[in-house]
Amino acid sequence: MKVLLISLKAQNNIYFFNLGLAYVVAALRQADIYPELALMDAEQMDLEDIKEKLSKSRYDFISFGFLFDNLPRVLKLMAVINDTAPESKVIIGGPGPSACPEYMLRKTGADVAVDGEAELIFPHLLTHYPSDLKSFTTKGIHYRIDDEIYSTGPGEIYEDLDRCPLPAWDAFPMEDYLKTALPPATKEDRYMVMVTSRGCPYRCNFCFHTNKFRFRSPERVAQEVALLQERYRITFIQFYDDLFMSSKERCLSLCDAFAKNNLKFRYRINGRVNIVDDEQLLALKSTGCEAIGYGIESGDQQVLDYMHKKTTIRQIHQAVESTKRHGIHVTTPMIFGQPIENLESLNASKELLMALIDGHESSPRDIRRLTPYPGTDIYKWAVKKGRIKNEEDFFRRFQGAFQFSFNLTDLSDEIFEASLKDANDEIRLVWEKKRQALQSG
Repeated sequence: MKVLLISLKAQNNIYFFNLGLAYVVAALRQADIYPELALMDAEQMDLEDIKEKLSKSRYDFISFGFLFDNLPRVLKLMAVINDTAPESKVIIGGPGPSACPEYMLRKTGADVAVDGEAELIFPHLLTHYPSDLKSFTTKGIHYRIDDEIYSTGPGEIYEDLDRCPLPAWDAFPMEDYLKTALPPATKEDRYMVMVTSRGCPYRCNFCFHTNKFRFRSPERVAQEVALLQERYRITFIQFYDDLFMSSKERCLSLCDAFAKNNLKFRYRINGRVNIVDDEQLLALKSTGCEAIGYGIESGDQQVLDYMHKKTTIRQIHQAVESTKRHGIHVTTPMIFGQPIENLESLNASKELLMALIDGHESSPRDIRRLTPYPGTDIYKWAVKKGRIKNEEDFFRRFQGAFQFSFNLTDLSDEIFEASLKDANDEIRLVWEKKRQALQSG
């Protein structure tokens, strides 16, 4: 059996280690399947390189995962595959296909979409791929027969994430991946990504929710950090968890494991303003945490309640101020465009963001546009209200996460865009003034 796994270039051409793909490689190896890799990101491959590779070898299966904004590149890749390797079975996965598997199968022409945890589903799928397409036994997939799409139902998940194999780092050109870093890491750092949990216990209306929230044991996490340091001399880790700080107990237990194992590294995490406190911040700082991202999302309490954020404006102020007081950098993502929003809520978000800026930020903060991604509650609302017709309509209008594509408010498109631009211009000016004051003082 010959299997080719492809790592696509990101839409912004910035690439971090492909953690999901590394987990899949590890799981396939456990099933005695040893795939080849085509790393369009790290190895700077283009479509001509893929075409050449496919023309030289015949693959039984070709697979890749992708995000929503990478669909245009996926369609070009599929054209190359269909032209060069039409006999290969194409299996897609990742957030895009998981959120809307039927649409993605029809749009791409792929054979199978994995809708679940690929480490468990993929090995079984490859070893039990039927000659009769109507006799699939693998759970957790959608598959296409001509124009019809079928589902085998929910797939198995790791109830205990410690059962999941460690990523197959050795299959990748690690030195190429370790060069990419986000502040406060520097170009001198050896930067890596990893996860301590999967899923999220919250239900914000703009997030795509997959499987239930589960986490790895602190000991297992500490062992992985130690291995990364031993094998690749990692100095900085970005914990990719949707929510590293899921509870006080969980956060302190991870910090305790880092300390007990005498791990010396720096890291950044995602936290929650309704969970963080001084005890956690002390533990985080003492074990190397240098940045926490708090998804504050809005400066208007009514909007926070509408999106089911389960946080308050007071908690936002307290969390950010406390975190900075402990010498930890803070990022504060914010979005605008919930159906109940107006110029007053935009102004409240602008004022909050300007109040939180202190000039130590490496780049100006801004307010992003809400994107109602398929699979999210806000997307379902938009379809129900006729603001988006269907998935085809979504992708026809979708210009990327940073471009104006959707307006779910009662504001006109012109006022929406102009007001958001004015707010962000004002935020940038405040940041520049505070930045200059710090540098001159």
